[in-house]
Amino acid sequence: MAKVFYHVREVAQILGEPASTLKHWEREFPHVKPKYSAGGTRRYVQKDIDDLKLIKHLIRDKGLTIPGAREALSNRRDELERRADILARLKDCAIRLRELHAKLVD
Repeated sequence: MAKVFYHVREVAQILGEPASTLKHWEREFPHVKPKYSAGGTRRYVQKDIDDLKLIKHLIRDKGLTIPGAREALSNRRDELERRADILARLKDCAIRLRELHAKLVD
C-alpha cells in the first residue's frame, strides 16, 4: 500500500535534492503547497512529489531558470508532464538494461 503523506526528508531523498531546495521551490511555485500537521511538519502527497519532479526536470535537466520554469508550467504543463514521464521511464529502462548487461557479462 502506498503512503499518503511524505515528510520533507523523504521527498528530498526521492528527488535527490536538499530539503532547503524543496522549500525554496515551494515559495517560487505557487501550485506546490504541502499540507502541514498540527505540529507544523510539512506533509507532501504524491501530487506534490510529481509537481516537484517536473520542476526538477525543468530546472536541472532542461536548464531553465526558476522564472522560465514557472512560465513553462503555466503555458505547457500537460505536454511537459508527458515528456518528463517518458524521460523518467526511459531512464529506468536504461538502468535495467545496464543491470542486465552486467549480469550477462559476469
